[in-house]
Amino acid sequence: MDEHTRTELQFLSRWYALVRSSTLRLLHEMEDEELAWQPSAAGRSSGSILAHLAVSEELRIQRRLAGREMLPEAMVRAYQSCALHAKHRAGAPAKQELELLLKKLKTATLRFVRGLVFGRRSSHAPDVVDQLEWLIFHENQHLGQVRYLRALRSRSGRRSRRRQA
Repeated sequence: MDEHTRTELQFLSRWYALVRSSTLRLLHEMEDEELAWQPSAAGRSSGSILAHLAVSEELRIQRRLAGREMLPEAMVRAYQSCALHAKHRAGAPAKQELELLLKKLKTATLRFVRGLVFGRRSSHAPDVVDQLEWLIFHENQHLGQVRYLRALRSRSGRRSRRRQA
């Protein structure tokens, strides 16, 4: 691996760790009810979005680049597509399970990237930098969606309390 790629991977691994820490911090602050709440019957819940993040990382980094499987195949199949059927959207893993999965994936991804940087690992595909950049962008985008849903739920809850009063 050339020095430029090594430097880029070191930078991206720090950026990825920062983004994932933000996701985990937000998840830690949320209640189970918030994770399950959907803005409409066809809308995605925050829990479903976070599960989708875990599956995306599993497919792009762990399976494609590192050559290993970490998540149950049933979960991967259920969340592989952004266009999930409504019956799968509500069935996201519980908060504790999501936290565990996202932490486990963070540790594995960072170990993998550090192994690449220090020459202890090799990738099964040549586009490691592109995949890591995509993962960071993807997680940031969905982190924004989860924050939006959280605010939307809070706002809709205040409106319904006013109607009851």
